[in-house]
Amino acid sequence: MPGVWKAVAHSEGCVVVYHAPKACAHITEEMERNQYFRMLARREFTNPPYTAPLITSNIAKKESIFGGTSLLKKCLDYVVASYSPRYIMVTDSCVAGVIGDDSAAICQEAEKEHGIPVLYVDCHGFLDGEYYGGFINAAKLLIDRFMAKKEAPKINSSANAPYKVTLIGEKDGPGSLAIQQFCTLIEDFGMEIYKSFPGYCSIEDMQKIGDSDLTVILGGTQKAYAYLREIADYMTEKLGVPHFASDYPIGWEGTKRWLDDFSVFLQNFKGQSDFNGDNPHPNIDIEAVKANVWRRFEEGLAPFKKTLQEVSIVLALGYINPNYDLSWVLEWLHLGQLALNQVVILDNVPEAQQAAYRTMIQRFYPETPVVLETAETVLPKEALIITTQELAEPFLRQLILPCLPPIGMAGLVQMYRKLFMLARRRGERGIVLYGW
Repeated sequence: MPGVWKAVAHSEGCVVVYHAPKACAHITEEMERNQYFRMLARREFTNPPYTAPLITSNIAKKESIFGGTSLLKKCLDYVVASYSPRYIMVTDSCVAGVIGDDSAAICQEAEKEHGIPVLYVDCHGFLDGEYYGGFINAAKLLIDRFMAKKEAPKINSSANAPYKVTLIGEKDGPGSLAIQQFCTLIEDFGMEIYKSFPGYCSIEDMQKIGDSDLTVILGGTQKAYAYLREIADYMTEKLGVPHFASDYPIGWEGTKRWLDDFSVFLQNFKGQSDFNGDNPHPNIDIEAVKANVWRRFEEGLAPFKKTLQEVSIVLALGYINPNYDLSWVLEWLHLGQLALNQVVILDNVPEAQQAAYRTMIQRFYPETPVVLETAETVLPKEALIITTQELAEPFLRQLILPCLPPIGMAGLVQMYRKLFMLARRRGERGIVLYGW
């Protein structure tokens, strides 16, 4: 259910209705509040976009016995009278699924009665998968209802126009560093960011997405990327808009791979366009694009570099999910030419992960001593401690590594800034900063 709401959370004029007990809305409210505080902490909160109201039909004991379709009908009438929505998105809770309410039929009747789209997402709380199940189903429904395949343009009608790129995904919204980094990388190729689907599109925006030349997926994890690609595949099928199939760039090596892959994709896309007589864009100078990305990285690092190169750094590695690759951390330190004085492998790390850590460290810092934590291990107070988990010792200056790797080179610069803040901490008081 939160996935359904998130898919249209900032779609202007939308109202979301959960056919559910009131408590179900609190899960979504808590999720959004946590994101709000993260954005405040990262200084990414700008003028807030439209936020879709979230209404529940408030199923209670009576409805769980006798059915709640009449309650949903009253709820939809209330939403239309109170909010004058452009469209309504409705989904069911597990309670509505168990009692067998025909919510789809109620939505069809309400659409005819009120003359606005009332879209029903066929999900039933925990009975039908998890977050991304609702997100994907809602996105596909929006594609079916509001988007149309663009007509073939006249030959050479857009010869000098930049390619229009629609972003698929959310990544904390347009003001986030992640989105800004993606936009900058895409604009380095001379393209225009067109729309961001699904969460930040009005009906008018969605009706124009068929004019996009291509889409780029904003992943974040292997799981998220796989689900978002399902949306991109569906858009390709319905609208004929191709998508760039690669997850997001991590670090310099990952960014170069992403840029190379994107360049190849664009060259193939351009070649097909040339074959059709459209969009004869010039060849891509990928080395110039990479040089531009590296220049921005060096400029971003410059204010912090001297201070960070003079401090002592200790890396404390605890147990993490085996699917999470920490090699970006070593690359991040290495790119900044920072001295890694010691690596401490905490006592909760199994042997297989210890071996992986040692291999990773050997690649970037072969001379750095690696020790296993014991009861006698004492971390130096004067060092900056970069760690996978918060350590109990007082007076330490700790930077907790983020749950997800930062995106691209701008993400690495943001991590340098946090480490710089840690280095500027004076006195005997410890502090914990979080990398997300």
